[in-house]
Amino acid sequence: MLRPSLLVVASILLGGMTLGSALAGQSAPPASPLSRAGAGAPTIQLVEHGGLAPGLSEVRISPGRGTPSEGRDRLLAIAPDGSAAAVASQVGPEPATLTLARRDGTRRGVALPGLIGAGFSPDGSWMAVIDGTGSIWRVPAGDIPPSRIADGPYIGSPVVEADGSLLALRVSSIEAPIVSRLVRVAPDGTVLTLADDQLVYGAQLMADGSVAYAAHEGSRTLLKQLAAGKPRQLADLGEDAVNVVLAPNEDAIAFERGGKVFLRGVGDHDDVLLGPGTRPQFAPDGLSLLVERASGSALLALDGRPLAAFDDQAAFGGCGAGCQP
Repeated sequence: MLRPSLLVVASILLGGMTLGSALAGQSAPPASPLSRAGAGAPTIQLVEHGGLAPGLSEVRISPGRGTPSEGRDRLLAIAPDGSAAAVASQVGPEPATLTLARRDGTRRGVALPGLIGAGFSPDGSWMAVIDGTGSIWRVPAGDIPPSRIADGPYIGSPVVEADGSLLALRVSSIEAPIVSRLVRVAPDGTVLTLADDQLVYGAQLMADGSVAYAAHEGSRTLLKQLAAGKPRQLADLGEDAVNVVLAPNEDAIAFERGGKVFLRGVGDHDDVLLGPGTRPQFAPDGLSLLVERASGSALLALDGRPLAAFDDQAAFGGCGAGCQP
């Protein structure tokens, strides 16, 4: 018997937003071409905070802050060079606009049949975007119209590799993802299953080319690492651990449980409570941690000390080889 329930699993895979039965049997309508943001569209401002942590940017959305916890005005990703942010008007099955907002003030928007997740390519020239039906789109940063890469269904936030391949989660269905496989989608659309785990929550690409991923087994969340085609277990995080991330130097793990963020050393069994928060992200140099809070975002030292607080959403872009651990 699976635990958590399918509803909870779907919520984890969607990053807090569960898709309803409205998508059942629905085919994916085409995405619209990129266009300039229309009158009345919110202003999106990128504010760099690289002095606090490498690659850190705050994304301010006005007038009136959105409600990211409910899926509206959700920051999905920062370009690797920090020059642009991708913001979803809403996350879920309803029609949505993905806005690419640049630091110079220019914007482009693309209308999609729902929106689940997105990730920039390493050079920032395009994004892989998963729409509300589970299809993956290639969305160029310029004026070239988007094109469909794969039908899926897929879920979560895709990771774009240097050769244009994607790490993604292929699910049995959007409505009830009882199976969620970690796969690699080649540029030609060929799909390769990377691990035998039947319920993978998320994956990240490490600097050495390995893939770290969180998988659900029985009632527990395990962190595993895939290298040379062979997975190995790094940690058993127990029950109800979600949004698991491995530090860039692969010596620590951050995760969320019950609205609080914890840190654990790889090979340790004791968890250090860092405080309230969700969706932890390690800085590219591995020396601090960014978390979401009801009032915005907070940057924490690895012992939980507050380093900075922001009224809006924040995320890390890249910072080049000079800041890698």
